[in-house]
Amino acid sequence: MIACFAWTNTQIVNATNARINIFADEEADLYVRMGPQISETLIHAVELSGVYQNIYCVDPVHLNYNKLKFGIFRKFRVLFLESAYKKAYNNILNNICSGKEYNRIILTWFYAENVFFVNYWAKNTAKFSITFLDEGTGSYCNNKKEMFFPVSLIGSFKERLKRFIAEWRMSKKYARYVDSICMYRPEYCQDDIDLKKIKIPVIDQKQNPTMYKIICDATKNLDSTHFIRYEKRRVYYFSTFNPEGKTYDLRSIEILKIITEISGKNAVIAKIHTNSSNHAKTFARSLEDIIFIDREKYIFEGLYIQIPNRTNKVLISVVSTTAIYPKFMFNEEPYIILTYRLYDTYRQLGVERDDRIAEILLDSYTDKSRIMIPNSMYELKNMLAIMLGKERYVGNEYDILFSENDGKIENSNSDIEKMVNMGD
Repeated sequence: MIACFAWTNTQIVNATNARINIFADEEADLYVRMGPQISETLIHAVELSGVYQNIYCVDPVHLNYNKLKFGIFRKFRVLFLESAYKKAYNNILNNICSGKEYNRIILTWFYAENVFFVNYWAKNTAKFSITFLDEGTGSYCNNKKEMFFPVSLIGSFKERLKRFIAEWRMSKKYARYVDSICMYRPEYCQDDIDLKKIKIPVIDQKQNPTMYKIICDATKNLDSTHFIRYEKRRVYYFSTFNPEGKTYDLRSIEILKIITEISGKNAVIAKIHTNSSNHAKTFARSLEDIIFIDREKYIFEGLYIQIPNRTNKVLISVVSTTAIYPKFMFNEEPYIILTYRLYDTYRQLGVERDDRIAEILLDSYTDKSRIMIPNSMYELKNMLAIMLGKERYVGNEYDILFSENDGKIENSNSDIEKMVNMGD
C-alpha cells in the first residue's frame, strides 16, 4: 500500500496524477497537512474521484517553545525540537492510522513536516521505499543536497534555525530509502540526482480524463464571474511571496504598475500567492480600485485549463511554477515574461536557480519567441508591448512593430531578438 503526503495544492494534484497513472495497481491513502493555502474544494474533488482508499487531513503542529520542559537544559530547548515534533505527530497519527503499513511513501523531498510522517510510518513497516514528487520550480533547480537536506528560506533566522535542527537529522536518517522521483519533465532534473526518474503524464481531457476532471472540479468554489474576468483579460500577473518581505513587494508593485500602464487596467489580473496568509491579504491593496486582484484560494492550473484562447494570454511572474506548468503539465505555450532580473536580489548576488529555470523553460518551448526576460523596466515595457501586438514603447513616442490579426500576434524573430538584447 502507498502513502501520499502533500502540504500544498500543487502537491495534491501531482501526487494524485502519479497515483492514477504510475501507481494505479496499488491501493493508496492521501495525507494532507492542512494550512491556510489548502483548497478544500480540491480535496473534495479528489475524494469524489475515488482514487484513494482514504484521505486524512492533518492539522499542523504549532509548538509553544516556551513551554517545552527540559529541566536544566531549558536554555538549550531548541536542540530538543526533533523529539517534541516527533511526539506531537506520533500522537496525531496514532489516532488516525495506527498499525497501517506502507511499502512506498510519495512526497516532495524532505521538507517541512514530511520527515515526521515518514518516521511514524517507518516504525510499522520492515521494508519501504520513498519516491520524491514534482513540486514545480524547486524540482528542476534543486540539486541533490537541496532535495535531501533542504533549509527553509521562510521566517526569521531563529525560526529557520529551529526548523533546521528539528528536521535535518531526520532527513539524513531516511535519505537511503529514496529510490525514485516522479516529474513532468525528468530530462531537466539536476545531473547529480541519481534516482530512477519517472515521467508524470500531462493532464489532458482525452488521455488523462480522471485527472482532468479533478483539476477542473477543483475550481467549483469560483463563480462564473471569476472565469469571465480571466477570459476577458489578456495579462495575468502572479505575485511571489518572498522572505525579503516589504522591499520585495514594493518592487513587485512597481512592476505591476508598469504592466497596467502598458496593457490598460481592464486587461490585467493580479493573482496573489497563497502560501503566506499575510501576503495574500495585503499585497497590492493600493491597486484594488484600478485592477482586479484575485485573492481566492484555489489551484490556478485548474482555472487556466478552462480558459478559452488561453495560449494567447501573457503570464508574468518572477520565475514561478505558474510560468512552467502550462508547458509541463498541459504541454501548452502561452506567452511568458519572467521578471526576476528586475529585483535587487538578482542584481546584487545573481540567482543561478532562476537562470536555470529560465533556460529550461526556453529549451522546452517550440516557439521560443513567446518567452521574454527583461533586464530593465524599460525592456519590460517594450517586451510586453510586443507580446500584446501594440506599439513599441519609447518614452512618449511610439513605433509600430506588430499588428494583431484574429488574436494571433504576427512578428519576426529578428525584432524579438532586438528587444530581448536591448540594454538600459
